[in-house]
Formats: sequence, C-alpha cells, structure tokens
Amino acid sequence: MYAHHEEEEQSLRAYLDKDVAILRDRRGGQTLPLTLLDFRQSLEKGQACDLFDWGGCGCFSEMESEEPHA
Repeated sequence: MYAHHEEEEQSLRAYLDKDVAILRDRRGGQTLPLTLLDFRQSLEKGQACDLFDWGGCGCFSEMESEEPHA
C-alpha cells in the first residue's frame, strides 16, 4: 500500500514538474517538501523520525461547536 502511494506521489511530481510532496520536513527552521520516497529511504538507513510530532490536518481532532451567526 505504501509503495502505491509513493509511486502516485512521484507520478504527480513528474506531471506537475514541481517539487511537491505530501509530507513536510521542518527541521533546521525551514519547511521543505519531504517525498514519501525520501522518507522511506531515511527510515531504511536507520534515521529516526519524531513519533510524537503532531501536524498536518485536524481530521482526527475534536472540533468545538460553533454558535450560529445571527
């Protein structure tokens, strides 16, 4: 499943001809695209990732209900 998404991301990058990625590398005070390919390869080399990093969308977070505007 991961390999499929990795290939789809590479296809999108080629189609757009842009350095875009699903993930972001925020180390060093700079935010750069981090491809699934680069992420996998860094894990395979034994580089650690922050398992407690919370980011991205809030799909799994509770939303406070908003009062309707009058």
